[in-house]
Amino acid sequence: MQTGIGPASALNARDGYLSISVVLPRILCCHEHDRFNLFGSGFAGLGNRTSMSMMIQEVPVTDAPMELLLLADPSEDKVRSYLPKSKCFVALKCGVVVGACVVQPLGADSYELMSIAVKLEHQQCGCGTALLKWVIDYYRKTGASQIEVGTGSFGYQLSFYQKHGFRITGIVSDFFVNNYREPIFEDGIQLFDMLRFTLRFPDNVA
Repeated sequence: MQTGIGPASALNARDGYLSISVVLPRILCCHEHDRFNLFGSGFAGLGNRTSMSMMIQEVPVTDAPMELLLLADPSEDKVRSYLPKSKCFVALKCGVVVGACVVQPLGADSYELMSIAVKLEHQQCGCGTALLKWVIDYYRKTGASQIEVGTGSFGYQLSFYQKHGFRITGIVSDFFVNNYREPIFEDGIQLFDMLRFTLRFPDNVA
C-alpha cells in the first residue's frame, strides 16, 4: 500500500484484505453485542463501555508486532522499510495484542495508513472497525488534513474504508505485480491494481 493497510497493501492470500500497500486481513473481532471502552495516547472514552474492553495505545515501532503486521503485508522487507518513519498503534484485550495499525506521515499534515491487521481468531467481531475509528479520531484531533490508504481493487476492504468516510482518489495500475515478487490472490483472483482512498478532515484545513 502503501492498506488496511506503502506499502500498505499486499494481500494475505488466504483471507487477507489489502491495506495500504499491504494486504488487509479480514477485519476484526468481538461479538456483535460487545462494545468497546477505548483509550490510550491521551484519548480516553472513544468507545462505549461493555463487558469486554479493548485498549488501544501507541507503542514504539521497535515493539511493533511483526507477526501480526505480516498478516496485512506479506513482505517483511517492506514492513521494516516503513516502520522507522511511522507510528504503531496496538489494540489489546486482557493485556494481549489482538490488532495493530501502522501510520506514516506524508508531509503537510497528511498521513498514510500503511497497515491494519487483526489476529485471525479476533476477526469479524468489530475489532478492526474500533481500531480504525480510534486512529481516525486520533489524527483528526492532532490536526491532520487527511489520511490516505492504498488497497486492492476488489474485496471487503472497499466497503470497509468507504463506510468510514474514505473516497476513491486514484488507481495505481499493476501495483501488486510490480512491487511483489509473488502473485497475490484474494478469493482465487489475482490482484493487479491498487485503489487509493483518501479521508479528508475539512475542518482542519486552513
